[in-house]
Amino acid sequence: MVRRNSLAEWMEKIETGYVLPFFQPILSLETMSVYGYESLGRLKDETGNVESLGGFFGLSSAKSGSIDESLDEFSLEIDRKLRKKAIGYLANQSIDPTAKLFLNISPRRLLNHISLYPDLETEVHTLTLAREAGIDPGRIVIEITEEHIEEDIELLWPIIESYKKFGFQIAIDDIGSKSSNLDRIAVLRPDIIKIDMQMLKRSITDRSYEEILFSLSRICENLGISLLFEGVEEKHELEKAIEFGARYVQGYLLDKPFCEFQKLNKYNSTLSNYINEYCIEQYYTIQKRIRLEKIIEDSLSVLNFKEEYWDQLPEIFKLDDSNTFYRFYLTDLLGYQISPNFTRENGSIIRDDTSLGKNWCWRPYFMNHVYASSRNPEEWVISAPYNDLNSKHILKTFSKTIAPNKIFFMDIIHT
Repeated sequence: MVRRNSLAEWMEKIETGYVLPFFQPILSLETMSVYGYESLGRLKDETGNVESLGGFFGLSSAKSGSIDESLDEFSLEIDRKLRKKAIGYLANQSIDPTAKLFLNISPRRLLNHISLYPDLETEVHTLTLAREAGIDPGRIVIEITEEHIEEDIELLWPIIESYKKFGFQIAIDDIGSKSSNLDRIAVLRPDIIKIDMQMLKRSITDRSYEEILFSLSRICENLGISLLFEGVEEKHELEKAIEFGARYVQGYLLDKPFCEFQKLNKYNSTLSNYINEYCIEQYYTIQKRIRLEKIIEDSLSVLNFKEEYWDQLPEIFKLDDSNTFYRFYLTDLLGYQISPNFTRENGSIIRDDTSLGKNWCWRPYFMNHVYASSRNPEEWVISAPYNDLNSKHILKTFSKTIAPNKIFFMDIIHT
């Protein structure tokens, strides 16, 4: 087991060592090149050994709110020293004149700053550093770190607004971790959100996390926010990030932090290979899905939907050799169910009249059907997979308008 330094040990080591920023590349999936670099604090000791300062900032943050103001001042001094060195490095390097610099700033620090300097027009410290270095603030991304604060998150808005006015971009770190609630997105209106790497890893084996990330992806798309997935260590994690709509990625699969910027096009070939492999695999998956859906559509298309044949419709289950047909029913165009449910359970067909008269217009697949069938009345409409509220099966719904006021729905078990 790795022993962690105490706060006192950290402070002693920092006093005798040398703090400096390292830079981890953030890659764009659009250009397959470096988009920017996250500045990460490092400590070099007398022997030349380098270690992360993450443990120090984590411990000092945990001590915040105590009476030890000197500790808070010391932590702030180290933070500002790193920020100044990172901005100075950005000003002096010539590898990429467009690269962004991501700077981590805690919400607690921002709240303290607001209380000490109400005049945010002149007292934004990072703006002062950027101006002194001759750096366009548009090249700096202020990354609000994951940290629990007791205060209302809306209290941060004045300084966030100032950053935005001066041209800085705003990112929120570790969305999905314990303290980064979704209200931060609404209040801080970021340009970028970074997805917690544990949430990405859990989404690979847990469908609940997968669906949450898909929903978050749709939210960000609707709000014009870019997604950045951090902590990508394996190829399948990169593929999941792409699936969730990642615009930017970072992590040890692509590269570790360095004490200097890496060349803009260093990762083009590697990232291109990953993207090409992903797209080819997805093309095969899509073609397989289309073939399976066509088999189901062909089976459903032989049915006679005339009212006098309704009692024979349970025979539909005999058309299905794979046991994927789960349930079917009819609604009118307003979503009211006008037939019983017919459900296959344990080899039997069960008729259930209790759903007669219930309304399903609130289900996403219903209005999706209205839209799609209005465009192509002869085509079957297929929903996205969803978790059935009662059976807990993962279902897809095939639907078709079969008469002026009748819509046929068939729930298929998704495999």
